[in-house]
Amino acid sequence: MMMMIIIIGSCFHHDGFLYDNSEADLKIYTPSQAVKYLGKLEHQAIHNSTVSAEFERKKTAFKWICCDDTFTVGRSSGCKRGKHGYFVINNNQSNENITNNKMNRMTQATIEEWEEACRDNEEYSEKWFELTQEY
Repeated sequence: MMMMIIIIGSCFHHDGFLYDNSEADLKIYTPSQAVKYLGKLEHQAIHNSTVSAEFERKKTAFKWICCDDTFTVGRSSGCKRGKHGYFVINNNQSNENITNNKMNRMTQATIEEWEEACRDNEEYSEKWFELTQEY
């Protein structure tokens, strides 16, 4: 059994989810999903010039619900400072891993868990719902 403990740091991060501001239903995305979608669209645009305009439009279509900032692939800043990520330790390990700040490398599953936790934020879900009603 794994135990997750939020680490405390001074990193900048977003604690919300993304939505596609160019779509009528403001479809929700995780950062991983948006990166994958934009990467695929960029690949298509390189090989098919008719897709270039759509790619250029979509590059600025994803917005962070937590701060209304535009999502940019490769940008590492955020609107929050402090807690971000997880310690992943087995229950049979001692707490020495925590006190010595030895953190395991974040796996894709851990990243997806963090993204899902951000997506489940009730305040941001309500803000997104209000946006869907306004548009």
